[in-house]
Amino acid sequence: MRPTPGCTEERLQRLFDDYNRRYWRGRLPRYNVVISDKHWGSACDRRNRQVLFHPVVFESSSERQVRETLLHEMAHAATPGVHSKAWYREMKRLHRLGACLNFLLMSFKERRASLPCFCEF
Repeated sequence: MRPTPGCTEERLQRLFDDYNRRYWRGRLPRYNVVISDKHWGSACDRRNRQVLFHPVVFESSSERQVRETLLHEMAHAATPGVHSKAWYREMKRLHRLGACLNFLLMSFKERRASLPCFCEF
């Protein structure tokens, strides 16, 4: 695994906008993608319409994992609750549309145990 130190907020924002068009037909509300050390891991802050990434994510994740994490958080923006059945259905829908989501290959329990996600405030 190679870290992804070149990730910037601008690059992640472009990726968010691209995924929104590709997988949600532009229907997700506008979220700002923010790199911040005020949380750990990644998070979807619906109230402030932000997707947050801690800088350590880029030190310990490949490009593909960063993209998967962004899609993971976008699925939270599209569904109520945290890791709910609706969220899981949304992840399966993304996978059917061609999104690369390795975590779908694991069982739901394995994903919850291995994925440090603090998706709501």
